[in-house]
This record gives sequence, structure tokens and C-alpha cells, in this order.
Amino acid sequence: MTCINEIFLGVHWSLESSEGFDEYLKAKGTPWIIRKAIGAAPYTITWNYLDTHKWLVHHKGIEINMGVDTVTERFTKMNDKERPEEVYTYYVENEKLVQEMARDGIKCTRTFKGWRPKN
Repeated sequence: MTCINEIFLGVHWSLESSEGFDEYLKAKGTPWIIRKAIGAAPYTITWNYLDTHKWLVHHKGIEINMGVDTVTERFTKMNDKERPEEVYTYYVENEKLVQEMARDGIKCTRTFKGWRPKN
């Protein structure tokens, strides 16, 4: 039994659409050329259950909290305590993974289409 909802596990979530992502990156101070490279790159997230209370997350993150229906990642720059913490929230809606982020009042929503690999 895991404490993360099974709907997240074993699915490859591929980026399908983004709303406000460039504006979000701009609010973070990301340079234009980096924003364009990030926006053009394919992006997939996968969560896999390893054993009791352990997960393998193919995605960068520092603290990951698993809720019943949500996953929350918190990023803190260890060498720059002045920068605000970043919080990414994930949930599944209409069989799609939704990622929400905000920075300085700029909200971003990214939607991922899921697929399970054939064994």
C-alpha cells in the first residue's frame, strides 16, 4: 500500500500544453534564450513505486509531499536564501496530469497526457 494515489504511479506523463509558462519563467528572472529552450524541449514526468514509502521520481525536486489526490514539490535554493521557495502542485483531472505554479502573481498551468508503457 502506498500513500500516493495509484493514478500517479507507473504512468509516463508527457507535456501536452502550457498556459503562462513563459511569463512564469520571466517572473523568475530566467533569460529569454533559456526560456525558449525550456519551452521547446520535450518534457516527461514518471513516478514509480519502489517499496514501502519509497518512490523513484524521474523529475528534479528537493522535497516531495504525497497527498491522497495531489503531489506537491517544494524547491529551495540552498545557496540563495533570499529567493522565494518554489511550489509545484500536481493533480489528475479528466485523465490528465495538471501542474500548477505561481510566482509574483503570475500563474502557470501545464497539462500532461499520460500513457503506460507496455511490458
